[in-house]
Amino acid sequence: MSRTPCAAFLCVVALLVGSASSNGMRAGTAERTEEDRRIDALLEPVRRKYELPALAGAIVTSQGLIASGATGVRKVGTDVAVTVDDKWHLGSDTKAMTAVLIGLLVEQGNLKWETTIAEVFPDIAASSSSPLGKATVLQLLSHRAGVPPNLTGGWRTISVDLPIGRQREMAVGMALSEKDGAKPGAKFEYSNWGYVIAGAMAERAPFGGQYALGWGTTRRDWGGGTVLTHTGSNTMNTAVVWMAPRRDFAVLVATNQAGDGADEAVDAAASALITAHGKATPR
Repeated sequence: MSRTPCAAFLCVVALLVGSASSNGMRAGTAERTEEDRRIDALLEPVRRKYELPALAGAIVTSQGLIASGATGVRKVGTDVAVTVDDKWHLGSDTKAMTAVLIGLLVEQGNLKWETTIAEVFPDIAASSSSPLGKATVLQLLSHRAGVPPNLTGGWRTISVDLPIGRQREMAVGMALSEKDGAKPGAKFEYSNWGYVIAGAMAERAPFGGQYALGWGTTRRDWGGGTVLTHTGSNTMNTAVVWMAPRRDFAVLVATNQAGDGADEAVDAAASALITAHGKATPR
């Protein structure tokens, strides 16, 4: 099956964002370019204005990473400088990666948007009378499955010493034992728990507002129409991605701080990168 340019661009950006988290913004690159240093210069005044420990950003296109930069320190009260090779926590921005990978499974015929939790986990669903068993992959990724926002009792109720796959399966079982929650498809409710379940479903598949499966959508002139965005935080770090498929570029910004000030800061830095890319790219 041929993939549309937009779909291909989504795949590239999602994988690049994941690489930025696990391997650094420009891992393995010894020499930095003049464009990289220009990103540093754009980020530094934003970091100072919002009093962030550190701030990093990158510009990517469907061809790969164009430029990246980082400024500040790894930890408040220290003078250890951050680098573009540091790892950055992306929070809920990883939902977009989960959705893209599941989309690939659907494209390969190894999973369907209509596949239900009970179909993938019949062993767990057999002892459950919860309507959540009928929730589909598409409903989970669209936050319309009826799954509560977070695990009842907190995420630490599942031991982090267990293999990650087993942790996700336990989250599935706990969801199917829930007494509360909306009927699948009844309403939109943002759910971290739901995406954990979707990830668990993907692991069992054989490999071969406006909410677009991990992305918020809106319109911006600089993006030539519809753009996609997501802001993620684990309550200690903050990251934001803005993607303009029609202009074939995206920007990623991350900081090692959370809260309202951090949200404003990453948006301000993203705006600076978008403006910089627009001036450098012929239209």
